[in-house]
Amino acid sequence: MKQCITAISLFMGLLVLVSGCETSEKQVTLRLNFQSGTAFEYDQSAVRRWQVMEGDSTLEEANSTVSMKILQVVRRTLEDSTAEILEQTSWDIVGPSKEDKSKIDTLHDKREMIIYMSSRGKVVDLEFITPLDSAERQYIREYYDQGFMIFPTEPVHKGSAWTQTADVVLPDTSAVAATTFTVLDFGTEQGYEVIRIGYDGNLLIPFVQDPTDSLQRSGIDRIRIKGTVNFAHNEGLVVNMSERWEIDGDRRGLKEGVMKERKVLADIDMNYELVAVNSK
Repeated sequence: MKQCITAISLFMGLLVLVSGCETSEKQVTLRLNFQSGTAFEYDQSAVRRWQVMEGDSTLEEANSTVSMKILQVVRRTLEDSTAEILEQTSWDIVGPSKEDKSKIDTLHDKREMIIYMSSRGKVVDLEFITPLDSAERQYIREYYDQGFMIFPTEPVHKGSAWTQTADVVLPDTSAVAATTFTVLDFGTEQGYEVIRIGYDGNLLIPFVQDPTDSLQRSGIDRIRIKGTVNFAHNEGLVVNMSERWEIDGDRRGLKEGVMKERKVLADIDMNYELVAVNSK
């Protein structure tokens, strides 16, 4: 009997140890926290290197830097918890002049649009306030559909991974873009408790011809995307992110009345940083 009691005690002790290991593992549910009137300010910087080729000839090869300011204001939250977000973006691009490649120019531009986004990060709809042609609108929509992280429904812990896919309609066929996200660790950034998530995937973004484009330009960008994001899980916001794009793009369009095909090769290194959060 004593041996049985000892065995039972040992077994129960092991259960306690195992149970303790399981419950001590940190788990969080990832959700964006949208409160009406809250404004998020971000800075984004990027270094771009690209090459444009036609056959064996290099038509263009250059570098540029981009400095961007992003303001996102939560205008309201709908009944299904979808947030209506006004996004105002302005940027400066420093690079070779279009007229004279030996000179450096600074191009300033801005864009304004409304994003409808669920608390899991899914972009439900976009409304463009700044006038854009149909090719630009479609490209942005495809990027938001494929490139934005959508949180899983269940809690995650260190080592958790999930893959999100998107069906892509191409001129002659269809394909699937896929990105895998992995929880790397927990830590702190800018005073926030964060969960660090790494991601690696492939985007397939068609450049659909705009009906009004006299040059009949179209193509596709195949983008290898890899990065890390720090997400403040208590506050429900992105603190910072670093990302790299490697682009293998095809373009076709009229040149002097003849349809030409070009290859675009590029890599882009980006950093995205929270600057301020302002609430009503």
